[in-house]
Amino acid sequence: MATGYLQSLLGEDYEDTRQSAINQGLLSAGLQGLMASGPSLMPTSAGQILGQAGMAGVQAYGGAMDQAEQQGIRRMELNEVLREKDADDAFNIALTKVFQGGKIDYNGLQKLALINPERVGQVMTALNATKQPSAPSVKLQYDAKTGTVFNHRTGQVTTVDGFTPPVDKPTQKDIDKAISDARKEFTNLAPIKMFSDQSSSYGRIVASAADPSPAGDLALIFNYMKVLDPGSAVRETEFANAQNAGSVPTRIRSLYNNVLEGTRLTPEQRADFVNRGTRIYQDAERQYKGLAEQYSDFAVQAGLPPERIIPDFTYRPATSNIPPAPEGVNSVEWPGLWGSMTPQERKAFRGGK
Repeated sequence: MATGYLQSLLGEDYEDTRQSAINQGLLSAGLQGLMASGPSLMPTSAGQILGQAGMAGVQAYGGAMDQAEQQGIRRMELNEVLREKDADDAFNIALTKVFQGGKIDYNGLQKLALINPERVGQVMTALNATKQPSAPSVKLQYDAKTGTVFNHRTGQVTTVDGFTPPVDKPTQKDIDKAISDARKEFTNLAPIKMFSDQSSSYGRIVASAADPSPAGDLALIFNYMKVLDPGSAVRETEFANAQNAGSVPTRIRSLYNNVLEGTRLTPEQRADFVNRGTRIYQDAERQYKGLAEQYSDFAVQAGLPPERIIPDFTYRPATSNIPPAPEGVNSVEWPGLWGSMTPQERKAFRGGK
């Protein structure tokens, strides 16, 4: 659509309308990008996601500008109806004055015919009747539910500019369904599913480190591999290989297979697994919290409670038998470090108790 035409049509509202359309385009592009980056049966490249987001943004912008154009046209049409009504009213008042007091003002009648040549027939009818004519009127009927004005004379229906239709208040059932749908959308995101698995596996790492036994060592390495690659298909009781262990490094697979055959981990190795698992978990947790904050903002904008949409998948240590973390030690890392200590080291930490 031509920019000059829209500027002429919308006048002072053009810049605000264009900025609003741009905002709608950006919002649609962002939402389409989020939707396209979610889980899908078909692989989607970054270029396809950007293309879909760009197309959604362009369509939203064009739709907003088209809507603004239609509103401008309707406003112009309504103004035309009102101008016609004002002209009718002014003519009828002037015609009434010509015949006022039972006398005919011929000079005034002649002027009225010259000023309103399209109404000469009306003037002659009034003159022939030699009485005050009934003034034709334009009857406008307004519908508050639809925001439309009906012109009984022309049969034209126009919509009032800026009209906002009344919105029915959603029922509790509608709200609960919206919350359920939003929660399902969030929890089905691939990064969220992955973090949920990583958080569970990390909790088992911490618990396994506190049990320096053959079974504890096996569970420790197995869950470390799950934190490292949640998609790995290796099972806790089978040997790990390149096919079932995914992207788990060869050194970790070898160590896991040795433990499966009876080799024990040293305290240093247990502590190293806990420390490495903690760093991997913390990085995944930051990504999870970024997505959670983004969806929380969407929920607030939609008038929905974020706490009912965003489940907390973060690791929560069971600290009932663990002393407080010493100064300078991260509280998230501390349970794992405590679990990797030997009984003698724990006793020494507690002051010999």
